[in-house]
Amino acid sequence: VYQFLHGLLYGAAWGL
Repeated sequence: VYQFLHGLLYGAAWGL
């Protein structure tokens, strides 16, 4: 679960 959230935030940061 934590890894999924971390990946999501990382992806959002890269997208931004």
